[in-house]
Amino acid sequence: MSYRAISRPAITALSTGAARAGIWMNTREGGLSPAHIAGGADIVFQIGTANYVVRDSNGQLDEAKLAEIAAHEQVRLFEIKLSQGAKPGKGGILP
Repeated sequence: MSYRAISRPAITALSTGAARAGIWMNTREGGLSPAHIAGGADIVFQIGTANYVVRDSNGQLDEAKLAEIAAHEQVRLFEIKLSQGAKPGKGGILP
């Protein structure tokens, strides 16, 4: 579940658990929040089909926003999601 789909304390708890287990935590499409960072886990930042977190006002990739996220010490990897599997037959598939 992405950030804003579950509570801040839940994300912090998941991040803390991931850090203790020595595994990475995926942000999903909701973006990187202080709750992800607070737990201390290494982070996989997901860029989804409609991720406005790293886009400019015209919908294009905003390299400055991407660089800001990449500057976080805990962000280890970017994952690019190419389609939305939760909506079979009409998901957010990129052309």
